[in-house]
Amino acid sequence: MNHSLIHLFLFVGTIVPLSAQGPLTPPGAPAPTMKTLAQIEPRTDVLTLGAEPPYTITEPGSYYLSANIIAASGRSGISIQAENVTLDLNDFTISSPFGVLPATDISLSYSAVIRNGYIKSGNLATDGSYAVNGFLNGIFSFGA
Repeated sequence: MNHSLIHLFLFVGTIVPLSAQGPLTPPGAPAPTMKTLAQIEPRTDVLTLGAEPPYTITEPGSYYLSANIIAASGRSGISIQAENVTLDLNDFTISSPFGVLPATDISLSYSAVIRNGYIKSGNLATDGSYAVNGFLNGIFSFGA
């Protein structure tokens, strides 16, 4: 007998029957696995804190602007009265053609981070000094 036939016979004779390993149908639709930005860093739109400036932040947390703010005469744009506040201006502008208060004021000894935006104020007079229109300060901290 040829050696090739013997090897073929031995190989064919040792085949083990195969059985199914489970259903091939997936258990269901894939579920989302990533968290949303709101779950990672909950943020509040400053414009939801009131009908008009000054928008007052009284709770710690993360806040952002969704539009430009124009402060009325004698008013600040945003008042921060809480500890550990992050304010993202989101490339928007706080401006005032009137009054002389700060664009953003931080009360007492609170800490805050203000980033990514603009504060526009003041009219330059011909003698190089600022006229009374606009904010007296861009960001001002009252108290300690």
